[in-house]
Amino acid sequence: MGSVRLASVFLVAGLLLPWASTASQADPPANDGCADAIELSDGSFDFTTVEADTDGPDSSACITFGSQQTWNDIWYRYIAPIDGVLVISTCGTVDYDSRIVVYTGDCGDLVEHACNDDGVGCLGYSSYLLTHCEKGVEYLIRVGGYSESSFGSGSFGVKATEPCVTTCADGSQQEVEICSENINGGCSSGGDTETEPLSSGVPVCGSWYVEGQNRDTDYYIVDVPEPGGFIKADLYSNDRVIGYVFLAEDDCPTNVLMYSYGGCPTPLDSGWLEAGSYRIVIAPGFEIQIDCDSQDGTNEYMLAVEVSDGGVTAPDNDRCDSPQVISNGVWPFSSLLADTDGPPESPEDCGAFSDVIGSDIWFSYAASCEGDVTVSLCDAVNFDTRLEIWEGGCDGVLVACNDDGDKCQNYSSLVTFPGRCGVEYLIRLGGYEGAAGTGEMTVTCTGTCDCNDNLVSDQDELDQGLVTDCDLNGIPDECDLADSEPGTDCNENGLLDICEIASGSEIDSDLDGILDVCQCDIHPAACCIADLDGDGVVGGSDLSMVLGGWGTSDPQADLDGNGIVQGADLAIVLGAWGGC
Repeated sequence: MGSVRLASVFLVAGLLLPWASTASQADPPANDGCADAIELSDGSFDFTTVEADTDGPDSSACITFGSQQTWNDIWYRYIAPIDGVLVISTCGTVDYDSRIVVYTGDCGDLVEHACNDDGVGCLGYSSYLLTHCEKGVEYLIRVGGYSESSFGSGSFGVKATEPCVTTCADGSQQEVEICSENINGGCSSGGDTETEPLSSGVPVCGSWYVEGQNRDTDYYIVDVPEPGGFIKADLYSNDRVIGYVFLAEDDCPTNVLMYSYGGCPTPLDSGWLEAGSYRIVIAPGFEIQIDCDSQDGTNEYMLAVEVSDGGVTAPDNDRCDSPQVISNGVWPFSSLLADTDGPPESPEDCGAFSDVIGSDIWFSYAASCEGDVTVSLCDAVNFDTRLEIWEGGCDGVLVACNDDGDKCQNYSSLVTFPGRCGVEYLIRLGGYEGAAGTGEMTVTCTGTCDCNDNLVSDQDELDQGLVTDCDLNGIPDECDLADSEPGTDCNENGLLDICEIASGSEIDSDLDGILDVCQCDIHPAACCIADLDGDGVVGGSDLSMVLGGWGTSDPQADLDGNGIVQGADLAIVLGAWGGC
């Protein structure tokens, strides 16, 4: 547990926004003074603090950059309908740096109940307050600003919700320290104190405190044994306390991967993780002071952590020799658990920083145009990507590459290169220094192809159904056949073998990409082995030779090689009847 000052990960107030409202000669709000507080219930309410005076107390538990006053304030009265949690929020709904304070008592004898200056994740230093409330108790809500020049307009929400249950479960692990000690403060104590180990499925019962701008931060560590694991953490705390949960790498200074705050419980779901050790860091917010000897449970929490197998497997297109065949369009992908089988470094001109690329997956793209081909991951991925374009197969040449695309967020990539009709390009999608993740890749081609030179673009012919594209590579089958290697139409019927296999019109029982009718060991007639007399024709003399050897093991007439000349051999002759 470590007593630390407010970390940089939290938003802080104290800056006058350039778009904040400016004073005008308007009348002050009707509820400018505490005595004029407007009564309200649960809901959302428009308001303005323009021309409001400051008449509330000049001290508050909300101390940000030394400011304790809540300026330009307006007032509301709220009677809690239940025992539970009171949530008051201007989070992202106001145009200035707001502050919220809640009191009990009368205007002349106010007792501060809770306050909030900046809600975590709330834009423009707006506020989010969460505190305990009791049924039938009247609360005075003060809405104002951080500084004397902080005023404006917007809306705020008020709602009472059911309380959170914080009972520690049987069999729980107890935190190693007692409140106010500094034993498991981890990096908050300069790395000089321990990080307490956690076991998946065993809750931890602990305690914390807040004294002024110091708060207790507890570090725990949990292992993810296999790649693709997930960490789910739930933090249960007292209704008056906004709890924070951070997931961080196992190093100092703390590299926070994600965080969550507030709620009943406060949840954190990691998503896919590499195998290794991770830190779970928990801390109370600064909304209220928390004493170690509190009698209402504000200094207690329970942390429940589960580590599970994410069920992630390596991508099918992990290897260069087994790329995913794609065409123009949008293609979802995952590079999680991908190996690196391309060069481990890109050329220096592919990016301004490290040239290391890894965790690569591969795509095969036949250009559907004579013009610019654009491959984009721009703003469509959740990790730092790299793209490379190769021509000539896995041992070919690098055509183009990109690390960070122009105006693309989060270091996503975009590359454009000159494509040539029908040429196959390999797209290598990897991560900067081996990063991995998920997203979508968009491929577009500017221009047209006319592979059969009939003055009609291939795409128009495909769109109008004038030609077929059975392998969906964007190229008419007739052009694929014309440019194909021998054997891609082994039965010479004008159809690509792969398309006949896909449609089921021909069989490929051994899944080697060759039609059975073209394989001698499966369909002997395909190789004209029934031409026993070698005259180029399967006819009467060949039939006579089979009949003459009937019932024997004559190797010449035993066409199917089963050791005896019988009906199957006769069928081969009759099936191959005619010219070879």
